[in-house]
Amino acid sequence: MKVKETVTNRDSERRKQQLITMGKAKGYLTYDEVNDHMPEDIVSSDAIDDWLGALGDEGIEIVDGGPVKVPPAAAAGAPAAKEAEVEEPDESTEKEEKEEEDDFDGGYSKTNDPVRMYLRKMGSVSLLTREGEVEIAKRIEEGERRVLQVVLNSSIAVEKILDLGTLLRAQKIRVKEVIRDVDEEDAEFNEEWHAERVIKLIDKVRRHQRENEKLVEELEAKKISDLKKKKIREKIDENKNDMFEQLSELRINKKQIEKIVQTLKGFVLRIEKGKQEI
Repeated sequence: MKVKETVTNRDSERRKQQLITMGKAKGYLTYDEVNDHMPEDIVSSDAIDDWLGALGDEGIEIVDGGPVKVPPAAAAGAPAAKEAEVEEPDESTEKEEKEEEDDFDGGYSKTNDPVRMYLRKMGSVSLLTREGEVEIAKRIEEGERRVLQVVLNSSIAVEKILDLGTLLRAQKIRVKEVIRDVDEEDAEFNEEWHAERVIKLIDKVRRHQRENEKLVEELEAKKISDLKKKKIREKIDENKNDMFEQLSELRINKKQIEKIVQTLKGFVLRIEKGKQEI
């Protein structure tokens, strides 16, 4: 079975390289050429994406047909024809061209070849550039920072994170349920080490949170000078900055963040309901 798979993979790679060589020579490939060279067992979107990605990496464009042929005179840099000599297409010509396009699209839409349909659809979507990848990464990072800022401004959300540390220490949940990018199949993955790391980070957050709670109580005291209040607020901000760094390093996964969000939404609904009753 493994021998058969190896032979199949070699044949697939050989065909891909032939296609790349052809595309480099012409500067482009048509959908028909890609479809003809692609093995019949390549039907999943991931497998097709792999082929298209390989062609895209080589700078090979995939088009519906070959490039438009340029007349020799035009290619040699001959001057354009005078405007008076240019014939405007009449309605009958435009109608015939429109019918030809309709016939082509109609014939294509009736095809039973899913690979060609997928290739045509993929060809209509521009590939993500390096600049686009960087922009998306920046937006994700900014979104994560905003989530952490919301968490730090809510004692309820912080307590939920502290509860995760308690559950981890009691081994009631696993570390993969708390943080992201955990690959248990990795031979070097050490679950105990990761759990200890997460617990230590959460403990630091806990210490800062408890200190801030005491500082807030002190800030609300009546007999306290403005200078003292200023120092207390600066210390609270300093603790929050440290908590922000620890939560960033923690890398809480999406599932836990969604639980925190749902908890906050539940409290908002209860508050709104209480306001209505009052």
